[in-house]
Amino acid sequence: MIQKFYHAQKAQSLLFLVLGIFATILSIYFFIAGINAISLGFAIPFFVFGLTQTILGFKTYMKTNSEREFVMLSAKENTQQIITIEIPKIKKILTNYSRKNYIFLGLNVLSIIIFTVFSAFELYKGIGLALFVQSLIHISSLYFENNRSQIYFKWLNDYYN
Repeated sequence: MIQKFYHAQKAQSLLFLVLGIFATILSIYFFIAGINAISLGFAIPFFVFGLTQTILGFKTYMKTNSEREFVMLSAKENTQQIITIEIPKIKKILTNYSRKNYIFLGLNVLSIIIFTVFSAFELYKGIGLALFVQSLIHISSLYFENNRSQIYFKWLNDYYN
């Protein structure tokens, strides 16, 4: 189960990394091309979120192997570390899930408000549309992260407590 959890985390980080790079490249293209105001509005959130996704994806990808190795070694040699380090870490991830989810749901609502209230301004339409897309990407990612973490947390508690 430990291997499965960390392999899924690594796969998700790669997906986040690829989506972040794609969003950043797309935003740079829209900045340079300057096709219209909607594309410029679209480029702003995509650039910010794209850089964030790239950084988070890269950092998670780089630390996943060492975390997995630590937990695997702890499972074999010192199970107390599972109880004192790994279980609280996963519990913190699960606790932060709601906070993160509300933030991105709020961004989703904000994007709809921006898109509808400022519909006369193409720049704001683009910002609203990009915020909507990016918040849905993050909400989807959080959903899978939460499900994976809940299953892993339950397994850890059942096996080590």
